[in-house]
Amino acid sequence: MRQVEHVLAIDERMRRFMARWGILAVRLALGILYVWFGVLKLFDRSPIKALIEEAYPFLPYPETVYGLGALEVLIGAGLLVPLLPIASGTAGLLTRVTLGLLWIQLVGTVSPALLAPGRIWDDYPPLLTLEGEFVAKNIVLAAAGLAIGATVHPRDVPPALPGTLREAVGHEPPASPAIKPP
Repeated sequence: MRQVEHVLAIDERMRRFMARWGILAVRLALGILYVWFGVLKLFDRSPIKALIEEAYPFLPYPETVYGLGALEVLIGAGLLVPLLPIASGTAGLLTRVTLGLLWIQLVGTVSPALLAPGRIWDDYPPLLTLEGEFVAKNIVLAAAGLAIGATVHPRDVPPALPGTLREAVGHEPPASPAIKPP
């Protein structure tokens, strides 16, 4: 019985460690990854330039790659800056705006599955090419964004924002006049 209690105590310490540091690790890793991928695009070193050009032939090239690179650096910085000692309201708002940009960027990164399927699928789904695996990993990035977003509470958004914007970034709408708040 003592061994079971010892194992359970170790398990509880590990759970607390993961609860304390897990989201921080996800935010740090995601932020670094976005800055890294963005810088590669800005310096013309991204291995997915051809995929972008083929999937989006209607967009100007190489400007689209540079714009995407700048967006990814902005997203990465937006994930990393709240780790610095800044006001929680500013960090909360920055995180919400950053996650909005992340979702927009992710829609763009998975769309080659429809716009350039020959570069994503090997013969037919579910066999992926290397570029297809690159696109598919965005499912993990989306899940990481969900986990980070769940940590931003309405109280972390500055109260000085106009009503509609405050509501859009997570504050509850004003109570109805017929319902008195407790």
